[in-house]
Amino acid sequence: MDQRIFDPSPAASPETLAVQPLLPGADLPLLVTSKDGALDDDGWRNLLPDIRAVVRERLHGDASFRAFAESFGRPLLDYDFGSTPRSAVDKGVDTSTEYPAHQSIPLHNEQAYILQWPQTIWFHCVTAATTGGATPIADSRLVARRINPAIRARFAAKRLMYVRNYGNGLELPWQRAFNTDDPAEVERFCRANAIAWEWTRTASCAPARSVRRWPAIP
Repeated sequence: MDQRIFDPSPAASPETLAVQPLLPGADLPLLVTSKDGALDDDGWRNLLPDIRAVVRERLHGDASFRAFAESFGRPLLDYDFGSTPRSAVDKGVDTSTEYPAHQSIPLHNEQAYILQWPQTIWFHCVTAATTGGATPIADSRLVARRINPAIRARFAAKRLMYVRNYGNGLELPWQRAFNTDDPAEVERFCRANAIAWEWTRTASCAPARSVRRWPAIP
């Protein structure tokens, strides 16, 4: 995950990239492909100025993937205070959530339960599924506009409380959620992120950036 806000760049070159909406009738998300077909790492690196321009214009797990993603700006973030089981592939690169195939994950904003959430998330497929395998995405701004304004206002005013009980068979063990075996490191993270804790439970309040089935603060 990358927190960088992209710098302005020249307009994208129509000779190198094909840009089209991924969803009919929507401006975002965009599907950006090279008109030259499959490219190696150097080929994609040469297109970085054009890709940056597309992102800036529209938006106002392996080593090569990591290098490509990091070439846009800052190093990738670790999955600290994670909420689902994932395996680290490289620094800042993790597998998708490792739930059984019959399970599904509702649409959500990535790590909306922490104070500083990622600005950009990258998806990379190493082995394509023979059937299915798609990751559904949606424009959360459009979803928010379809929610009753009174309900939106209530969430905005009251905020949300996220309570986590670790290692109960459903939640991750605290060691995996915080990527450390040191309780002192966990407590430092909690203090820095306004999270109340009692071993092994945390409670944190956050703005209602995504609507989930969590209790609102009275």
